[in-house]
Amino acid sequence: MADNQNEEEEAQNEEEAKKARKRIKLQGNNEYIYETLFVKGDGSDITVSVLGQKWNLHRIFIRQAAFFRTLLDGSWKDTALNELKLDIPDKLITSEALHLAFQSMYRNDILVDPATVTSLLAVASLLSFEELIEQCGNVMTTSLDVDTVCLYYETSIIYGANDVPERCIEYLQKALMPNKTVKLMKDVTPQLMMNLIKSNHLLVISSEISVYVMLKMWMFLRLNPNYEGNIQRIEYIVMEYNSTQMLETERILPKHLIQQHCLAHWMNMLKLDNGKDIGPVDSDVAIFENRSMRCGRRLDSGVAALGHFSYGKKWALSYSQRRISLKRSISDNWQAQKKIIYQIAVVPVKGTYPQSLSQNTGVKSLSLKRYEEASVMTIDPKVTFPIYISCNFLFYTPSTEPSAAAVINAPQPPPNLSV
Repeated sequence: MADNQNEEEEAQNEEEAKKARKRIKLQGNNEYIYETLFVKGDGSDITVSVLGQKWNLHRIFIRQAAFFRTLLDGSWKDTALNELKLDIPDKLITSEALHLAFQSMYRNDILVDPATVTSLLAVASLLSFEELIEQCGNVMTTSLDVDTVCLYYETSIIYGANDVPERCIEYLQKALMPNKTVKLMKDVTPQLMMNLIKSNHLLVISSEISVYVMLKMWMFLRLNPNYEGNIQRIEYIVMEYNSTQMLETERILPKHLIQQHCLAHWMNMLKLDNGKDIGPVDSDVAIFENRSMRCGRRLDSGVAALGHFSYGKKWALSYSQRRISLKRSISDNWQAQKKIIYQIAVVPVKGTYPQSLSQNTGVKSLSLKRYEEASVMTIDPKVTFPIYISCNFLFYTPSTEPSAAAVINAPQPPPNLSV
């Protein structure tokens, strides 16, 4: 009986001792391994020669990269060699990036410069070092700015930093229009620009004509790369006299394309004014993203009339006391109910995109009577001014006719240069 009691007491004491134990981390061990094995090369069992330099390394450490695991553990002739000579034709890979990649195999943390992270990513991709690829991606997404975003976008696609391209697109959707610097315009490739101007999430300042003006600047810089210092939604550009006159005068877009959109715009307005269309019923996101009008403005603070829209029916957008409201204008016609599909986003002017606090209503539908007003967004108190307000509106029921993109991409007859 006493023996059983003693055994129980011993077991209880041992359990309490286990609970009292704490895990500690000796930082010195990490530094000792790094200084002794990597810096000094003590006990090295393999030398890696590349780009005119040699690193005295250890098989057990470099096996962290799939490239070396395959090379050293497989039935290759290099498996038994004490020196590996690598030929690297990729000019983005530098000896400094290689040194940093090898260093990361011997210590828990390394210091990475955002300006040179693309070289490190290229090395990590070459070595199939997945953990390092992921960490390079983290550095990129947390250090996006107008000078690095396009480089990060193109490099991450080539070298497989999977999440980075999407983060870059999100950044550019919010930063492209407010930051039309010469360098940024030069860095945006044609394919990337096409993806951005098609996006329903592009932050458009003012109206669609500002997208056209930006594209003119971008095209000029593409044609004049030494200078220092495909259009969709055209129907919304031809809503304004000055914008339409600009299109006609500059003759950048084909005349038949402008005329086609003018006619489509006029027919849509007639249907709305004559009660043939009360507004879009189906809130299909794909249709909305391709056919909605984009507009926006900067708001510093206070009460403001954000804009009036007259696409066959008059709407007014206003801001007061952190609320954005949409109102059906008093000058509207007799129809009792009219519908609209909208999406409104708020992006702080200050801060780093896309990590800064922002809001988005998502795609919503609204039906209003004459004189009726509805609140469409309440701005979070954490959002600080100034802000950009980005809006998308669809006023009419889209037809099944080919979209602007389809018309632009369709084969066209040779232009008559005498016109």
